[in-house]
Amino acid sequence: MTATPAATESANAETRPAAIWRLAWPVILSNATVPLVGLVDTAIMGHFPDPAFIGGVALGGLIFSYVYWGFGFLRMATTGLAAQASGGGDVDELRAVLARALLIAALAGLICVGGGRWLADLALWLLSGTAAVEEQARLYFTIRVLAAPAALANTAVLGWLFGIRAMGGALIQQLTVNAANILFNLLFVFGLGLDVDGVAWASVAAQYLGLAVSVLLLRHHLRRVGGGFDRSRILAAKPLARLFKINLDIFIRTLAVISGTALFMDASAAAGTVVLAANAVLLNLQTLAAHGLDGFAHATESLVGRAIGARAGAVGSGGPQQLGDGAGAWRGDWPDLFRRRRLDHRRAHHN
Repeated sequence: MTATPAATESANAETRPAAIWRLAWPVILSNATVPLVGLVDTAIMGHFPDPAFIGGVALGGLIFSYVYWGFGFLRMATTGLAAQASGGGDVDELRAVLARALLIAALAGLICVGGGRWLADLALWLLSGTAAVEEQARLYFTIRVLAAPAALANTAVLGWLFGIRAMGGALIQQLTVNAANILFNLLFVFGLGLDVDGVAWASVAAQYLGLAVSVLLLRHHLRRVGGGFDRSRILAAKPLARLFKINLDIFIRTLAVISGTALFMDASAAAGTVVLAANAVLLNLQTLAAHGLDGFAHATESLVGRAIGARAGAVGSGGPQQLGDGAGAWRGDWPDLFRRRRLDHRRAHHN
Protein backbone atom coordinates (compact mmCIF):
# COMPACT_ATOMS: atom_id res chain seq x y z
CA MET A 1 0.00 0.00 0.00
CA THR A 2 1.58 3.26 -1.16
CA ALA A 3 1.10 6.39 0.88
CA THR A 4 -0.12 9.44 -1.00
CA PRO A 5 1.55 12.78 -0.09
CA ALA A 6 -1.80 14.39 0.74
CA ALA A 7 -2.83 11.51 2.99
CA THR A 8 0.52 11.49 4.78
CA GLU A 9 0.37 15.26 5.31
CA SER A 10 -3.14 14.90 6.72
CA ALA A 11 -2.00 12.09 9.05
CA ASN A 12 0.86 14.24 10.33
CA ALA A 13 -1.55 17.09 11.07
CA GLU A 14 -3.92 14.76 12.92
CA THR A 15 -1.19 13.51 15.26
CA ARG A 16 -0.15 16.91 16.56
CA PRO A 17 -0.69 17.22 20.33
CA ALA A 18 -3.68 19.55 20.06
CA ALA A 19 -5.42 17.25 17.58
CA ILE A 20 -4.81 14.17 19.72
CA TRP A 21 -6.09 15.86 22.86
CA ARG A 22 -9.13 17.06 20.93
CA LEU A 23 -9.98 13.41 20.24
CA ALA A 24 -8.96 12.06 23.64
CA TRP A 25 -10.46 14.46 26.18
CA PRO A 26 -14.16 13.70 25.52
CA VAL A 27 -13.39 9.99 25.82
CA ILE A 28 -11.42 10.48 29.04
CA LEU A 29 -14.31 12.47 30.51
CA SER A 30 -16.97 9.97 29.44
CA ASN A 31 -14.89 6.97 30.51
CA ALA A 32 -14.29 8.51 33.94
CA THR A 33 -18.03 8.31 34.60
CA VAL A 34 -18.07 4.52 34.08
CA PRO A 35 -16.25 3.57 37.32
CA LEU A 36 -18.11 6.35 39.12
CA VAL A 37 -21.25 4.25 38.69
CA GLY A 38 -19.47 1.36 40.41
CA LEU A 39 -18.33 3.66 43.21
CA VAL A 40 -21.87 4.94 43.69
CA ASP A 41 -23.21 1.36 43.71
CA THR A 42 -20.67 0.49 46.39
CA ALA A 43 -21.40 3.64 48.43
CA ILE A 44 -25.16 3.02 48.34
CA MET A 45 -24.80 -0.63 49.32
CA GLY A 46 -22.44 0.52 52.08
CA HIS A 47 -25.43 2.14 53.81
CA PHE A 48 -26.77 -1.34 54.56
CA PRO A 49 -25.36 -3.03 57.68
CA ASP A 50 -24.53 -6.35 55.99
CA PRO A 51 -21.38 -6.32 53.77
CA ALA A 52 -22.99 -9.14 51.77
CA PHE A 53 -24.82 -6.44 49.80
CA ILE A 54 -21.54 -4.93 48.58
CA GLY A 55 -20.09 -8.38 47.97
CA GLY A 56 -23.18 -9.47 46.05
CA VAL A 57 -23.03 -6.43 43.75
CA ALA A 58 -19.29 -7.02 43.26
CA LEU A 59 -19.68 -10.68 42.28
CA GLY A 60 -22.82 -10.06 40.24
CA GLY A 61 -21.06 -7.23 38.44
CA LEU A 62 -18.10 -9.50 37.78
CA ILE A 63 -20.35 -12.09 36.13
CA PHE A 64 -21.96 -9.39 34.00
CA SER A 65 -18.49 -8.10 33.06
CA TYR A 66 -17.71 -11.51 31.56
CA VAL A 67 -20.84 -11.23 29.45
CA TYR A 68 -20.43 -7.56 28.58
CA TRP A 69 -16.68 -7.37 28.01
CA GLY A 70 -16.69 -10.81 26.42
CA PHE A 71 -18.37 -8.96 23.57
CA GLY A 72 -16.03 -5.98 23.92
CA PHE A 73 -14.89 -6.60 20.34
CA LEU A 74 -18.16 -4.95 19.31
CA ARG A 75 -16.60 -1.68 20.39
CA MET A 76 -12.95 -2.21 19.45
CA ALA A 77 -13.34 -3.96 16.10
CA THR A 78 -16.14 -1.60 15.06
CA THR A 79 -13.95 1.42 15.79
CA GLY A 80 -11.10 0.16 13.61
CA LEU A 81 -13.28 -0.96 10.71
CA ALA A 82 -15.40 2.21 10.77
CA ALA A 83 -12.27 4.36 10.85
CA GLN A 84 -10.86 2.54 7.81
CA ALA A 85 -14.10 2.94 5.87
CA SER A 86 -14.27 6.61 6.88
CA GLY A 87 -10.65 7.24 5.89
CA GLY A 88 -11.23 5.58 2.51
CA GLY A 89 -14.43 7.55 1.89
CA ASP A 90 -16.53 4.37 1.53
CA VAL A 91 -19.80 5.54 3.11
CA ASP A 92 -21.76 2.39 2.18
CA GLU A 93 -19.18 0.21 3.94
CA LEU A 94 -19.24 2.61 6.88
CA ARG A 95 -22.97 1.94 7.22
CA ALA A 96 -22.45 -1.80 6.72
CA VAL A 97 -19.91 -1.91 9.58
CA LEU A 98 -22.53 -0.39 11.88
CA ALA A 99 -25.26 -2.77 10.72
CA ARG A 100 -23.09 -5.88 11.20
CA ALA A 101 -22.14 -4.81 14.73
CA LEU A 102 -25.77 -4.12 15.68
CA LEU A 103 -26.91 -7.48 14.30
CA ILE A 104 -24.31 -9.31 16.39
CA ALA A 105 -25.22 -7.20 19.44
CA ALA A 106 -28.93 -8.01 19.11
CA LEU A 107 -28.31 -11.76 18.67
CA ALA A 108 -25.78 -11.96 21.51
CA GLY A 109 -27.97 -9.87 23.83
CA LEU A 110 -31.00 -12.11 23.33
CA ILE A 111 -28.89 -15.23 23.96
CA CYS A 112 -27.60 -13.70 27.21
CA VAL A 113 -31.12 -12.87 28.38
CA GLY A 114 -32.34 -16.37 27.56
CA GLY A 115 -29.43 -18.05 29.35
CA GLY A 116 -29.15 -15.60 32.26
CA ARG A 117 -30.08 -17.99 35.06
CA TRP A 118 -27.85 -20.73 33.68
CA LEU A 119 -24.93 -18.28 33.45
CA ALA A 120 -25.50 -17.16 37.04
CA ASP A 121 -25.60 -20.73 38.35
CA LEU A 122 -22.43 -21.71 36.48
CA ALA A 123 -20.50 -18.60 37.56
CA LEU A 124 -21.48 -18.86 41.22
CA TRP A 125 -20.55 -22.54 41.20
CA LEU A 126 -17.05 -21.51 40.08
CA LEU A 127 -16.70 -18.57 42.50
CA SER A 128 -16.10 -18.79 46.25
CA GLY A 129 -18.65 -16.49 47.88
CA THR A 130 -20.60 -17.13 51.06
CA ALA A 131 -24.23 -18.23 50.78
CA ALA A 132 -25.44 -14.69 51.59
CA VAL A 133 -23.17 -13.10 48.99
CA GLU A 134 -24.14 -15.64 46.32
CA GLU A 135 -27.84 -15.01 46.97
CA GLN A 136 -27.42 -11.28 46.41
CA ALA A 137 -25.13 -11.83 43.40
CA ARG A 138 -27.68 -14.12 41.74
CA LEU A 139 -30.46 -11.57 42.29
CA TYR A 140 -28.31 -8.76 40.91
CA PHE A 141 -27.15 -10.62 37.81
CA THR A 142 -30.49 -12.14 36.79
CA ILE A 143 -31.98 -8.63 36.74
CA ARG A 144 -29.05 -6.80 35.21
CA VAL A 145 -28.61 -9.31 32.36
CA LEU A 146 -31.95 -8.04 31.02
CA ALA A 147 -29.98 -4.97 29.91
CA ALA A 148 -27.66 -7.05 27.70
CA PRO A 149 -29.33 -6.27 24.33
CA ALA A 150 -29.28 -2.52 25.01
CA ALA A 151 -25.80 -2.56 26.58
CA LEU A 152 -24.25 -4.44 23.64
CA ALA A 153 -26.03 -2.25 21.09
CA ASN A 154 -24.76 0.85 22.90
CA THR A 155 -21.26 -0.62 22.77
CA ALA A 156 -21.50 -1.15 19.02
CA VAL A 157 -22.79 2.39 18.48
CA LEU A 158 -20.03 3.76 20.71
CA GLY A 159 -17.37 1.98 18.65
CA TRP A 160 -18.85 3.33 15.42
CA LEU A 161 -18.92 6.89 16.80
CA PHE A 162 -15.26 6.56 17.79
CA GLY A 163 -14.49 5.28 14.29
CA ILE A 164 -15.97 8.35 12.59
CA ARG A 165 -14.33 10.55 15.26
CA ALA A 166 -17.68 11.75 16.62
CA MET A 167 -16.24 11.95 20.13
CA GLY A 168 -18.85 14.50 21.19
CA GLY A 169 -21.64 12.05 20.35
CA ALA A 170 -19.85 9.31 22.27
CA LEU A 171 -19.56 11.67 25.25
CA ILE A 172 -23.31 12.40 25.15
CA GLN A 173 -24.16 8.71 25.02
CA GLN A 174 -21.89 7.72 27.89
CA LEU A 175 -22.82 10.66 30.11
CA THR A 176 -26.51 9.85 29.57
CA VAL A 177 -26.11 6.19 30.51
CA ASN A 178 -23.88 6.74 33.53
CA ALA A 179 -25.61 9.84 34.93
CA ALA A 180 -28.98 8.11 34.55
CA ASN A 181 -27.60 5.02 36.26
CA ILE A 182 -26.54 7.06 39.29
CA LEU A 183 -29.87 8.93 39.47
CA PHE A 184 -31.89 5.71 39.11
CA ASN A 185 -29.74 4.13 41.85
CA LEU A 186 -30.68 6.90 44.26
CA LEU A 187 -34.35 6.77 43.23
CA PHE A 188 -34.79 3.01 43.40
CA VAL A 189 -32.83 2.44 46.62
CA PHE A 190 -33.57 5.50 48.73
CA GLY A 191 -36.85 6.48 47.06
CA LEU A 192 -38.48 3.07 46.55
CA GLY A 193 -36.76 1.19 49.37
CA LEU A 194 -35.07 -1.46 47.21
CA ASP A 195 -31.55 -2.80 47.82
CA VAL A 196 -29.47 -4.97 45.44
CA ASP A 197 -32.40 -5.33 43.06
CA GLY A 198 -32.73 -1.54 42.93
CA VAL A 199 -29.11 -1.13 41.84
CA ALA A 200 -29.61 -3.80 39.16
CA TRP A 201 -32.85 -2.26 37.83
CA ALA A 202 -31.10 1.13 37.72
CA SER A 203 -28.53 -0.31 35.32
CA VAL A 204 -31.25 -1.84 33.14
CA ALA A 205 -33.22 1.42 32.92
CA ALA A 206 -30.09 3.45 32.20
CA GLN A 207 -28.97 1.20 29.34
CA TYR A 208 -32.33 1.36 27.58
CA LEU A 209 -32.44 5.12 28.02
CA GLY A 210 -28.93 5.20 26.53
CA LEU A 211 -30.15 3.11 23.60
CA ALA A 212 -32.81 5.73 22.85
CA VAL A 213 -30.11 8.40 22.84
CA SER A 214 -27.95 6.21 20.60
CA VAL A 215 -30.77 6.00 18.05
CA LEU A 216 -31.05 9.81 17.99
CA LEU A 217 -27.27 10.16 17.58
CA LEU A 218 -27.24 7.64 14.74
CA ARG A 219 -30.02 9.46 12.90
CA HIS A 220 -27.97 12.65 13.03
CA HIS A 221 -24.64 11.13 12.00
CA LEU A 222 -26.06 8.84 9.31
CA ARG A 223 -27.66 11.84 7.61
CA ARG A 224 -24.30 13.59 7.72
CA VAL A 225 -22.41 10.55 6.41
CA GLY A 226 -24.79 9.89 3.51
CA GLY A 227 -24.93 6.67 1.51
CA GLY A 228 -27.38 3.85 2.18
CA PHE A 229 -27.73 0.40 3.72
CA ASP A 230 -27.21 -2.50 1.31
CA ARG A 231 -28.40 -5.87 2.66
CA SER A 232 -26.19 -7.90 0.33
CA ARG A 233 -23.15 -5.88 1.39
CA ILE A 234 -24.00 -6.14 5.09
CA LEU A 235 -24.31 -9.94 4.90
CA ALA A 236 -21.41 -10.49 2.47
CA ALA A 237 -19.27 -13.47 3.50
CA LYS A 238 -15.82 -11.86 3.22
CA PRO A 239 -16.42 -8.82 5.50
CA LEU A 240 -18.24 -11.03 8.03
CA ALA A 241 -15.36 -13.52 8.06
CA ARG A 242 -12.89 -10.65 8.55
CA LEU A 243 -15.00 -9.28 11.40
CA PHE A 244 -15.14 -12.63 13.21
CA LYS A 245 -11.39 -13.13 12.75
CA ILE A 246 -10.67 -9.75 14.34
CA ASN A 247 -13.24 -10.44 17.05
CA LEU A 248 -11.65 -13.78 17.98
CA ASP A 249 -8.27 -12.15 18.66
CA ILE A 250 -9.83 -9.37 20.74
CA PHE A 251 -12.07 -11.86 22.58
CA ILE A 252 -9.07 -13.94 23.70
CA ARG A 253 -7.27 -10.79 24.89
CA THR A 254 -10.33 -9.51 26.76
CA LEU A 255 -11.01 -12.90 28.34
CA ALA A 256 -7.46 -12.93 29.73
CA VAL A 257 -7.87 -9.44 31.22
CA ILE A 258 -11.24 -10.22 32.83
CA SER A 259 -9.97 -13.55 34.16
CA GLY A 260 -7.22 -11.74 36.09
CA THR A 261 -9.86 -9.62 37.81
CA ALA A 262 -12.03 -12.69 38.38
CA LEU A 263 -9.20 -14.56 40.13
CA PHE A 264 -8.56 -11.52 42.35
CA MET A 265 -12.24 -11.23 43.30
CA ASP A 266 -12.59 -14.98 43.81
CA ALA A 267 -9.63 -14.97 46.22
CA SER A 268 -11.20 -11.98 47.98
CA ALA A 269 -14.52 -13.82 48.33
CA ALA A 270 -12.74 -16.86 49.75
CA ALA A 271 -11.09 -14.61 52.37
CA GLY A 272 -14.45 -13.41 53.66
CA THR A 273 -17.27 -11.00 52.98
CA VAL A 274 -15.52 -7.99 54.52
CA VAL A 275 -12.35 -8.54 52.44
CA LEU A 276 -14.46 -8.92 49.30
CA ALA A 277 -16.31 -5.67 50.04
CA ALA A 278 -13.05 -3.77 50.71
CA ASN A 279 -11.37 -5.04 47.55
CA ALA A 280 -14.46 -4.13 45.52
CA VAL A 281 -13.90 -0.52 46.58
CA LEU A 282 -10.19 -0.65 45.66
CA LEU A 283 -10.95 -2.23 42.29
CA ASN A 284 -13.33 0.63 41.44
CA LEU A 285 -10.54 3.14 42.10
CA GLN A 286 -8.14 1.20 39.85
CA THR A 287 -10.81 1.06 37.15
CA LEU A 288 -11.08 4.86 37.24
CA ALA A 289 -7.43 5.24 36.17
CA ALA A 290 -7.70 2.47 33.55
CA HIS A 291 -10.73 4.02 31.89
CA GLY A 292 -8.97 7.36 31.71
CA LEU A 293 -6.06 5.81 29.83
CA ASP A 294 -8.54 4.28 27.39
CA GLY A 295 -9.15 7.76 26.01
CA PHE A 296 -5.77 7.63 24.30
CA ALA A 297 -6.36 4.04 23.18
CA HIS A 298 -9.58 5.07 21.46
CA ALA A 299 -7.88 8.07 19.84
CA THR A 300 -5.13 5.75 18.56
CA GLU A 301 -7.61 3.28 17.10
CA SER A 302 -9.44 6.05 15.26
CA LEU A 303 -6.27 7.70 13.92
CA VAL A 304 -4.58 4.48 12.79
CA GLY A 305 -7.74 3.11 11.18
CA ARG A 306 -8.36 6.36 9.33
CA ALA A 307 -4.75 6.46 8.11
CA ILE A 308 -5.01 2.89 6.80
CA GLY A 309 -8.28 3.65 5.05
CA ALA A 310 -6.84 6.83 3.51
CA ARG A 311 -3.64 4.94 2.54
CA ALA A 312 -1.51 7.34 4.53
CA GLY A 313 1.00 4.60 5.26
CA ALA A 314 1.76 5.91 8.77
CA VAL A 315 0.06 7.94 11.45
CA GLY A 316 2.51 10.78 11.29
CA SER A 317 6.06 10.75 12.60
CA GLY A 318 5.20 12.23 15.99
CA GLY A 319 1.97 10.31 16.58
CA PRO A 320 3.22 7.44 18.74
CA GLN A 321 5.26 9.72 21.03
CA GLN A 322 2.42 12.24 21.41
CA LEU A 323 -0.06 9.49 22.29
CA GLY A 324 2.39 7.97 24.74
CA ASP A 325 3.04 11.33 26.36
CA GLY A 326 -0.65 11.95 26.80
CA ALA A 327 -1.19 8.56 28.43
CA GLY A 328 1.82 9.09 30.66
CA ALA A 329 0.50 12.45 31.81
CA TRP A 330 -2.82 10.88 32.79
CA ARG A 331 -0.99 8.10 34.64
CA GLY A 332 1.03 10.63 36.59
CA ASP A 333 4.45 10.33 34.88
CA TRP A 334 5.00 14.10 34.91
CA PRO A 335 8.67 14.02 36.10
CA ASP A 336 9.67 11.54 33.39
CA LEU A 337 7.86 13.52 30.70
CA PHE A 338 9.49 16.75 31.87
CA ARG A 339 12.99 15.20 31.77
CA ARG A 340 12.38 13.77 28.30
CA ARG A 341 11.20 17.15 26.98
CA ARG A 342 14.30 18.87 28.41
CA LEU A 343 16.57 16.31 26.74
CA ASP A 344 14.76 16.76 23.40
CA HIS A 345 15.12 20.52 23.71
CA ARG A 346 18.86 20.28 24.48
CA ARG A 347 19.47 17.95 21.51
CA ALA A 348 17.58 20.26 19.18
CA HIS A 349 19.51 23.28 20.47
CA HIS A 350 22.84 21.46 20.15
CA ASN A 351 22.11 20.39 16.57
